[in-house]
Amino acid sequence: MAIRLPVFLCIATSLLAARAAHAAEDKLAFWDTQRKGANCFNVSVDRSYFAACKAANIRLVRLTWSKWKGAGRDFLIGEANEFKGIPAADLAKLKEVLDSAHAEGVKVVLVPLSLPGLRWRQQNGMKWDDRIWRDEKYHAQAAAFWRELAMAMRDHPAVVGYNLINEPAPARALKIEFTDTASYRAFEMQVVGTAADVNRLYRTLTDAVRAVDKQTPVIVESHDFGAPDAIAGLEPIPGDERVIYSIHNYGPWQYVNFKANGGRNSYPGVMTINDRQETWDREALRQAMAPVAQWAERHRVPPTRIFLGEFGCDRRNAGVAEYLADVIAVANDYGWHWAFYAYREDEWDAMDYELGTGKLGAKYWEAVERGERPTPPRKDNPLWRVIEREFQ
Repeated sequence: MAIRLPVFLCIATSLLAARAAHAAEDKLAFWDTQRKGANCFNVSVDRSYFAACKAANIRLVRLTWSKWKGAGRDFLIGEANEFKGIPAADLAKLKEVLDSAHAEGVKVVLVPLSLPGLRWRQQNGMKWDDRIWRDEKYHAQAAAFWRELAMAMRDHPAVVGYNLINEPAPARALKIEFTDTASYRAFEMQVVGTAADVNRLYRTLTDAVRAVDKQTPVIVESHDFGAPDAIAGLEPIPGDERVIYSIHNYGPWQYVNFKANGGRNSYPGVMTINDRQETWDREALRQAMAPVAQWAERHRVPPTRIFLGEFGCDRRNAGVAEYLADVIAVANDYGWHWAFYAYREDEWDAMDYELGTGKLGAKYWEAVERGERPTPPRKDNPLWRVIEREFQ
């Protein structure tokens, strides 16, 4: 005999199902309008961080958990040498942080710095861990990790994307250095079908996510640390319209990086890059990122499916305000989403633009040496104004 449910219960069930479907659809719809956000690679994250984001009108955060302390050596993974499941306590902590983000109206892209067989260098004795690019057993373990995480996160209202790998660099595993565009293409053809094939790994990880979560967008980056020049080798995920394609821009490195710069290069102007004299200005930045626009046009990927997931410059370099303004202008002209690096990082001050260009001072560092966590002297300044006006 058929059992009939009460009408009110049927209606309630239908409404809940409809709301769940609508929420899932909104995760892709979120990306239909250009989004501007920030990166958070902090050691500690709580509601006060997202409250500060809200106050600054930063409503999108690309968040990593890899610096957090958890049940095992590697937070959320347990042990990057062999994934055996996400520790329950770690997952509960991540959910608590995401609940805080949601409470403040901040959306989140989840991104690991470590995966099975790919421990983040700064937590690996400053040695590159390239096992995932040499042994496909780590592909399977990374897929198991993402499947489990997607199962847990698929209905969380704060989560609008899974950034599957941060800055993949398989060429390092084969000790290959890129010298020009042709060397990118040669490497990509060399590794097709092997463990070092980033496209193969992306398909494996996307399939794992889609087995449990068909709605949340996945985000994939070009190889060579997300280099714009490397995007030509990135293959669109077949049959999946819920994919955002990402690049990072920290170029030219001999300007952006304080140590590599050494006070020699200022922006805009003529710089010494790899023993060559090059002029860098807004047009040069546009040309450096043009391969991304060309790739998108070739594959019919709209601008709202392109994400400049990281960009920034050491705040001490000459001309950094102009540099940041020009990178943002180029991304805005192309219509891409972007997230600057970084908002109020709690371990490294080089890209905290609210600090301006000055030194933090002896008293600050003395407090740090005593084990304290002093609040950096953030203030209005020309660097922060470049960022701030984008969120007004």
